[in-house]
Amino acid sequence: MTEINQQQEEKIMNQLKFLWNSVFEMNSYFCIIEQYYENGTNFKEEMQISPAFYHYTYNALIVATFSEVTRMYDSNSKSNLMSFLKYCKDNQDLLLKIHKRSGSGWVSDERLNEKLCGFITQIEELSSDLKKLKTQRDKIYSHNDSKKQEDLNKIISNNPLFLDDMKRMIKVATNSLTFVQALLTNINKKPYAKNIGDWKETLLRVKL
Repeated sequence: MTEINQQQEEKIMNQLKFLWNSVFEMNSYFCIIEQYYENGTNFKEEMQISPAFYHYTYNALIVATFSEVTRMYDSNSKSNLMSFLKYCKDNQDLLLKIHKRSGSGWVSDERLNEKLCGFITQIEELSSDLKKLKTQRDKIYSHNDSKKQEDLNKIISNNPLFLDDMKRMIKVATNSLTFVQALLTNINKKPYAKNIGDWKETLLRVKL
């Protein structure tokens, strides 16, 4: 096996680590958001014990998820998902060398190209939602100037994003980075915190 370019390898691994941390956070946040809706239906009385806590926790999680997803797809960032995947595609030989060094060798050159092209296409198909994401970020979250509530409502109504839209963006990021992570390290990492889905157990105890 020919020598691996250490500088290029370090660049890829550092970007992967940065993006994976973001994917880990957004999946963990979103998992709690999904539990919020499920538990709000099944444990309505129990959650009404601390309504303010759940209200502000939910709002904070929405903003945190929005922030992570925006950073993941920010075209102005040097470490966004699209630029990372394109860099990987342009340096497939390097990825395959690192992959083979791991001792697994379960991905061929053709399969790697197919997967990377597929992930890039999936991001391109998100272009409409990503434009809405950027508009909301630029006009609502990135500026500290005061805005009337009706102006904010108009921005949101003209650029609507729903939980399913966010879920789709998170899924594309998760699937692509999980693949690259496993390819380069031969390790399948969980993209969310351990026991993140155990909120129900707490509410069951409250109910008892």
